[in-house]
Amino acid sequence: MKKSPFKVSNQGEIIDENFFIRLKKIEQYYKRLSLENDYFIPNLKSVEAINQILQREMLSSDEVEKAIEIYNETNLKQHHNGTGWYDLRLHLRHLVFVFGKEFQIDENFNLIEKNKS
Repeated sequence: MKKSPFKVSNQGEIIDENFFIRLKKIEQYYKRLSLENDYFIPNLKSVEAINQILQREMLSSDEVEKAIEIYNETNLKQHHNGTGWYDLRLHLRHLVFVFGKEFQIDENFNLIEKNKS
């Protein structure tokens, strides 16, 4: 079932009004960096695909999990693993939590549902 991400909460946690603006800023960050260095292109392609899914008025938990799947796939390939990538992981983890699921970080720094391996 699709819901407005601004109208769901979990254990008092919500999505603030700038959440999706920050996701677009992460995309812009990688767009700028990829113009200077091809090493950032996998990050850019991943964030673009994630934003294509998440930048909607209504979301389902399946869509949020698809965004995490895109993150994880890119994370296992060669990519830039800096603070922007870390910030994206935190945003995705928070969003899925608000939608009612708890994800943890595995040994490869991927997001996996808690108590699943």
